[in-house]
Amino acid sequence: MAAFAFPVSAMAMTQVTRLAIKSAMSRLHSPLHNPLRVPAAPLRLSFTTLRHRIFSGLPSLAQRLFPCRMSGIPDLAGILGNFRITLLRRFLFLTALALILPARVATAQPLEVVYPGASAGDQRVDYYLKLLQLALDKTGVAYNLRPNDAPMSPPRVVRAIENDEGLNVVWSPDTQEMERRLQAVRIPIDKGILGWRLLLIKKSDHARFAGVHTLAQLKAYAAGQQADWADADILRANDIPLVGAASYHNMFDMLAADRFQYFPRGVGEIWGEEKSHATLDLEIEPHLALHYPANTYYFVGKNNHKLAALIEQGLRALIKDGGFDKLFDQYNGEALRQAHLGTRVVFRLNNPLLPAKAPDWDDDNPIIH
Repeated sequence: MAAFAFPVSAMAMTQVTRLAIKSAMSRLHSPLHNPLRVPAAPLRLSFTTLRHRIFSGLPSLAQRLFPCRMSGIPDLAGILGNFRITLLRRFLFLTALALILPARVATAQPLEVVYPGASAGDQRVDYYLKLLQLALDKTGVAYNLRPNDAPMSPPRVVRAIENDEGLNVVWSPDTQEMERRLQAVRIPIDKGILGWRLLLIKKSDHARFAGVHTLAQLKAYAAGQQADWADADILRANDIPLVGAASYHNMFDMLAADRFQYFPRGVGEIWGEEKSHATLDLEIEPHLALHYPANTYYFVGKNNHKLAALIEQGLRALIKDGGFDKLFDQYNGEALRQAHLGTRVVFRLNNPLLPAKAPDWDDDNPIIH
């Protein structure tokens, strides 16, 4: 028996192998026992079990394929058993792996990344959303980035992420409260631009703001802010008179109606807001600015370590290859050039909401020192 020359070509043996693999897989998944059908669903068995099924199917398949050649061989199973040398076993294992892995990959679900939706025409989200998209692209992970169903107030957004209720990421200025309730990806994503505030005022108030040269003089006028924004708490902590509003969109009409005298807006936001509210006769005050330390981060749920790690990985890759600075300049460069921050009278405010812990990355190219 040991000297018997196996009368089957390499091509024929390959055909036997392929059919044996498919037969083993179909027996596990198909009640019809169809040896030629390879199901798309991922297998839930060990490779040892699969290999056993393949080898056990070889004798019967060989007999079906080569009846003439196999006739007269008294111990076909024994011959095939002797044929299971290391090379064949490795070949079968790798072939089975090649068939199974595509099915597993094809059924993998993309990572769902859901951010707070904005009102139509609100361009404040554009930069942060594009940066998040580029960061996720850098990871190579399949993902589905989409907004939630409807805009939410900041407190509702935090609750939704905290409780895993339809949201899992938001960008926000860092505060002690945010870090207590959510997990921060501690890389500043806008170079602190939200801490640089220009004043949106009525054109008719141009002359009286031109006479403001000290913070004490500015405090003769009331600022407006959305009541649930962190900025409102910062202004109050610095004893700046404040009128709170329930809605961002109402504040421009309130300013025009003299409910307050100025609306501090981020350098990257104010130019578009002036343009979109041109009928209200508002303007950007030309020589004053407020500044307080502000780090804007992406925040995820406390236990969503996977998403936090992916966002950080992508951001660091963008910083390393220059994509971060390029995108920042694309969205904010012109606004900063128009602002002329270096020539303005800057009133520096304290930010008592900022955690003591420093960011995990220090920007080598800040807006202004």
